[in-house]
Amino acid sequence: MEMYLRMAKDSSKEVDRFNRWPDLSVNTWEHVNINHVPRQKDGTSCGLFVIKYIQLWSGSKLSKRFSQKDIEIFRRQLPCDILYSVLNKIKIRDMQMQESEEEIPVSSDSSES
Repeated sequence: MEMYLRMAKDSSKEVDRFNRWPDLSVNTWEHVNINHVPRQKDGTSCGLFVIKYIQLWSGSKLSKRFSQKDIEIFRRQLPCDILYSVLNKIKIRDMQMQESEEEIPVSSDSSES
């Protein structure tokens, strides 16, 4: 993890703007075990749970409880949040224009030949 944090920091000046960690050395971070946190009940939601933990972590506890059902809603909401984020540098309009240019024209009926 430390390697990836350093790579991200080295590869983008934008990361420094959002970086609130004074120390990127993961080995020096305090380890805290938290009991009674929501747990996934399937084999595909682990990443969504991690994102939700990060979103709701206050520094000492989760600010809100959530469940597997909430994660299923989050699974559908997250792509929209990313797509419409102000941090998304791709313009929605440009994406829509590109999609319309890529549409496959309907072929004429072969029986007319």
